[in-house]
Amino acid sequence: MPGRLALDLGAHSDITVTEKPDGTWRARCSYRHRRTGKVTRPEAFGASKTAARRALQAKLEKLGDGTDPAARTVRVRTLAEQWLAGVDRDADDDLLSPNTARTYRSVWRNHLEPRVGDLQAGELTAARIDTALAEIAARSRDNAKLARQVIGSVAKAAVKAEALTHNPMPSIDRLRGARRADPKALDRDQVAHLLLELAKSQYARDRELPDIVLWMLATSERIGNALAARLDRIDLAARTADVGPIVIRVKGRGLVIRGEGAQGDGSKTRSRTIGLPNAAVRMVRSRVLQLGGAQEGLLFPNARGDGPLDPTTVGKWMRHALNEAGYEWVTPHVFRKTVASTLDAARLTPREVSDRLGHSRTEITQQHYMKRRADSAEATAAIDALLGDDDRGHLRVVGETGPFPS
Repeated sequence: MPGRLALDLGAHSDITVTEKPDGTWRARCSYRHRRTGKVTRPEAFGASKTAARRALQAKLEKLGDGTDPAARTVRVRTLAEQWLAGVDRDADDDLLSPNTARTYRSVWRNHLEPRVGDLQAGELTAARIDTALAEIAARSRDNAKLARQVIGSVAKAAVKAEALTHNPMPSIDRLRGARRADPKALDRDQVAHLLLELAKSQYARDRELPDIVLWMLATSERIGNALAARLDRIDLAARTADVGPIVIRVKGRGLVIRGEGAQGDGSKTRSRTIGLPNAAVRMVRSRVLQLGGAQEGLLFPNARGDGPLDPTTVGKWMRHALNEAGYEWVTPHVFRKTVASTLDAARLTPREVSDRLGHSRTEITQQHYMKRRADSAEATAAIDALLGDDDRGHLRVVGETGPFPS
């Protein structure tokens, strides 16, 4: 209205109190919300004039903290589901790895929802979050780190919904609990022995594990990346391979290969070209012969030959075969650590090691793997030495794999 003075943000007009026909009292005023600038007419009731005024003043105090009273009562579970729905949309739009989306949902469902899901958004304080994370960290520090990311995003959503005035995460204590031991690495003799034991194992050969493990050591790729390797992306003459794509399982679609030049594969470093050590070149040549001279398609197709192997299933096979070979302490991640340690011992720079492992930042390599220009010849030579640049028996039989079990 012309000439009418606007209320300051967070301010209210004089309170008026009127008696209702039923004998109760109603207190009203105009209030300008701190965040939106919108003017509303909050009201409160009481058995007396004083009681009604006090009830409205209490309501105004809550409004004065910049939050929406209705939003403060929304369950944290509801905010989390809304945030997770956005995560799922990002995964559907290839802005986020589906595996990451599944991990976030699993962490919420299994660790956070039982502890904070029933709280109202306004009750999501730093102290309550701290207690929940401490309980999770007592069992698994890695799960607690993921839970911290998830609850931080949920708290951010609560701030946007005006249920909280600020994100409480900066006030959270550092996570406590046992740190995961740094992954061990295989030395050269252990690599030779492991490959020999796998080649001798009928169980491992039937599942093509000698070749898969050799490829993982030769390329430093994870299981999902190794199973996405394609023959038409391997240049045997140049002894190079394009690596980076990954096999993942997408709900409603099954196994798919992500990252072949597209965004959304969950890695900031996409397809890259690396050199192949001689052992890997020999293995690929052997597999090409087994596949009838095929020059394209997957290096490790499933039993039907119409798609990739399931990384989860291969991981279970690998666990059994490693235990059978006497390497209970070895996990697939140890293969990457082995490559990184080998390259570090060969005095390659952090950038060269990072490029070989496909890390987007050298800090990741140095923090987790060590004490990018293009992939260097020195990296390939170092892995040649690790795998053995000769025709020793354990490398000749690596390619002698049989059919898949039915």
